[in-house]
Amino acid sequence: MADQLARHDSVFAKIDSLCSTVQHHSESFEAIRKSNSESFDLLRTSMASQQAVMAEMMVKLQQLDKPSTPSPQPHPLPLPTSPPLPMFQSHLPFTPPSLHPPGSISPPRLPRIEVPLFTGEHALSWLFQINHYFHFHQIPDDHRIAMAAFYMTGQALQWFQWLYSTSQLSHWDDFVRKLELRFGPSSFVNNDAALFKLRQMSTVTDYLNEFECLSTRVTGLNEEKLLNCFLSGLRDDIQRELYILKPGNLHDAMGMARLVEDKCNAGRSLQPRLTWPKPPPQLSPAPINRTAPLPIKRLSPVEMAAWREKGLCFNCDSKFTPCHKCKPAQFLCLLVDQEDGNPPDGEPPSELEHQLVEGCAGETWEHASPSISFHALMGHVVPSTLKLVESINGQEVLILVDGGSTNNFIQNRLASQLKLVVQPSAHTRVSVGNGDALTCGGECSVVPLKVGDAIFMVNLILLPIYGADLVLGVEWLLQLGLVLFDYENLWMEFNFQGSHVRLQGLTQPQSQLVRPASLPKTDSDGAQFFQLSVESIEPANPDHVPSIGSEAPVVFLNGFNSLLINFSEIFKTPTGLPPPRAQDHCITLTPGAPPVNVKPYRYPYFQKSEIEKLVGEMLSDGIIRPSTSPFSSHVLLVKKKDSTWRFCVDYRALNAVTIKDRFPIPTVEELLDEVAGSQIFSKLDLRAGYHQVRIHPNDVEKTAFRTHEGHYEFLVMPFGLTNAPSTFQSLMNNTFSQDWTSHLTHLTEVFGRLRDHRLFTKLSKCEFGCTSIGYLGHIISGEGVAVDPEKIQAIREWPLPVLVKALRGFLGLCGYYRRFVDRYAALAAPLTELLRKNAFVWTPATTQAFQTFKEANDANTNSTIA
Repeated sequence: MADQLARHDSVFAKIDSLCSTVQHHSESFEAIRKSNSESFDLLRTSMASQQAVMAEMMVKLQQLDKPSTPSPQPHPLPLPTSPPLPMFQSHLPFTPPSLHPPGSISPPRLPRIEVPLFTGEHALSWLFQINHYFHFHQIPDDHRIAMAAFYMTGQALQWFQWLYSTSQLSHWDDFVRKLELRFGPSSFVNNDAALFKLRQMSTVTDYLNEFECLSTRVTGLNEEKLLNCFLSGLRDDIQRELYILKPGNLHDAMGMARLVEDKCNAGRSLQPRLTWPKPPPQLSPAPINRTAPLPIKRLSPVEMAAWREKGLCFNCDSKFTPCHKCKPAQFLCLLVDQEDGNPPDGEPPSELEHQLVEGCAGETWEHASPSISFHALMGHVVPSTLKLVESINGQEVLILVDGGSTNNFIQNRLASQLKLVVQPSAHTRVSVGNGDALTCGGECSVVPLKVGDAIFMVNLILLPIYGADLVLGVEWLLQLGLVLFDYENLWMEFNFQGSHVRLQGLTQPQSQLVRPASLPKTDSDGAQFFQLSVESIEPANPDHVPSIGSEAPVVFLNGFNSLLINFSEIFKTPTGLPPPRAQDHCITLTPGAPPVNVKPYRYPYFQKSEIEKLVGEMLSDGIIRPSTSPFSSHVLLVKKKDSTWRFCVDYRALNAVTIKDRFPIPTVEELLDEVAGSQIFSKLDLRAGYHQVRIHPNDVEKTAFRTHEGHYEFLVMPFGLTNAPSTFQSLMNNTFSQDWTSHLTHLTEVFGRLRDHRLFTKLSKCEFGCTSIGYLGHIISGEGVAVDPEKIQAIREWPLPVLVKALRGFLGLCGYYRRFVDRYAALAAPLTELLRKNAFVWTPATTQAFQTFKEANDANTNSTIA
């Protein structure tokens, strides 16, 4: 009985548990039903709202079919819409908010916008376009990378595929940064410096394009600084006009620059070309402006050997070089540069200039460019000249009648003696045919000149002439009309103002050689005696002959000769030690470094005598002294360009324990930038420059070296020390100028500094007054910087590399001139790949790349960077 009761209790307990479970599930189902009911209610509300919006849109579409002119109204905010439920958000289509409120008219449909395909070129422009495209269409950042792939092709698409396959695509900003690094301009290019150095080289439009391209890459410049950069790079004539107009902003300046350029071009097109009047017909049987034919120069074999030994040209007697060209024998005239003779660009010719061109030869002769023949300038008598003795204001003067001179000239000294009124002349400079120039001292107008029985009123130009007091040229001969010359008997005839005039020229006296025994007899005849002495002159020391530019004018040469005389001590060979200076060379060793003592090694036997000779010379000059220092380095000789030997010491072990001096040494680019815009250059070469700097007394023992004869130490700075270039750089100066006058001033200042610090130069290696000069493997001139042809010749003749070292040397030489070669990186890429480890495999493809690279360098031999 008890067991049955226990079983019944167990059954009832299970039934109670099942009932409670059913009740719990029923309550859960009820909660779910209520939640679903609420969700369906929200869904119905949202759909009703959507239906209302669709109804409004249908009303708007119906209104668009009817013509109407709605009144303007403010743009209201878009109407809020009920957001979709989170559980259905991923299934509802994306609906952008309405940009136009109900009742307003939709704008016209925009044209389809296309983004150009990106091939790898013009990366910054493409990024600018596609960023604007994404911004306009409101493309989210996480979709932009995927969409950008559809606008890539070629090399750019291949790069994108590589990023995709290596999982390097994270977000849009990182993608833009990587694209700029891969395809954008190199960060090595200094855009700020390029913008500041930009100059107008062609039209204003081209200059604007370059300026805008660079200014977009430069940040941090306000409009005022950009305006100043723009104005400073314009052509000088346009720049002056804009400075006067004072543009208020950059856009006004760009517009004004184009207008000024159009004005200048229009002025040049309207300016007529000046045509000089034809020369008058010949008035005499013999031409009056023809010089005697140049004699043929004949040299005997002995003279030819002497000329060859001196290194002179057989034809012109000047120094002969491999590229020597004889100066043209221009003995006819001196051409005068007429300053301010042409109207400025953009201005039409004045009425006076029209009258000068249209007038007759006699009326416009005084305005033509005057010239004087070489024979008249030097006072030589040739068949086309005639010497007379006539008078001005009662004073006799020696006159040279010369048909090769255009105007009349008078000596400065004679004009002062005659107290003639000197007026400023329009012809201030006279250019000689070989590039020299003479300065006119003024002009004397309407001077009475008595020639024979006739009196002429002549205009005279003051000029430093020799051999005659006065030169009468074609300007005077034109007044005579028909003239009859007899060059053999030296007389001339003409009619002037109804009178016949005959002028007899002076004959050259004939000198005769006499013996001493006949001197008493000739003395009684009243003859004049002259003694002729012949003295052998040794050729000039090449070390004392400077190299002067062939285009240097006479004014510069005269001033430079005075400089050489006044500063002759700086061109002497230095004797003794240089004075102590603040730049004495110091050798600071690392803490705890022991004395450097290098074991000597062998050198060629034929160098022993040369080492003994050089050591003896340095001992006598006081450059070195015997040493007992614990330091010791080895000696070696290096051959110079002139086949002499340079004494050097192997200081590599000493340099390894020397603390480096960080004194700034300018780079090649900085040095070339400093001389940009200069027209005249001079180059000074210090005689044994390092030996003109003393070693600090505390560091003399560290320079000790050993030879086969003994142990010595330097008192001056030797070659090979690690900090020697830094010490020497602190003493250097560069000399370059814009004009000849300022160049003389600069040379005077530099020579004065050299004399003050007792620095000596080697005159034979100096170059003065050159319009182009070799500098650090470049040719610098007023036009800009060009490549040294000798370096290009080395590139052209470089053999095919068989080792990595040879290829690295070739690329190093070419890289020095990389800015002269277009697309340098792309052309050098196949060769640069071979420099990697275990990658040097020479194939026909690399041979073709090597030849193409050489041709690209050779093609840029004559290119110039301004």
